[in-house]
Amino acid sequence: MQAVAAPVSDASALESAIAAMGREPNGGLVLMPDTFLLNHRAEVASLAARHGVPAIYPFRQFTEVGGLISYGNDGIDNYRRAAIYADFILNGAKPSELQYRRQSGSSW
Repeated sequence: MQAVAAPVSDASALESAIAAMGREPNGGLVLMPDTFLLNHRAEVASLAARHGVPAIYPFRQFTEVGGLISYGNDGIDNYRRAAIYADFILNGAKPSELQYRRQSGSSW
């Protein structure tokens, strides 16, 4: 296996980079977290599908527009969990004593 960097910084470079990966035998994409790619996620997912390139994305927003799989965390869930910890601290818990907790009725 060989990793090949294909940095893109404008929309016109997306298609050529993804098409090049599609021409490689057993090629695939692992996208790094990047604001540009996130802003062009629908185009990236569409191009990967059109060129038959399996791709793994850093954020779930890519899968919501047709991407194959994501490996990133859920930012909204992180904020919810942070709010729970803030609530514990504001109600007197010592931050050093907090551990990963499962609250009744909570999904975590």
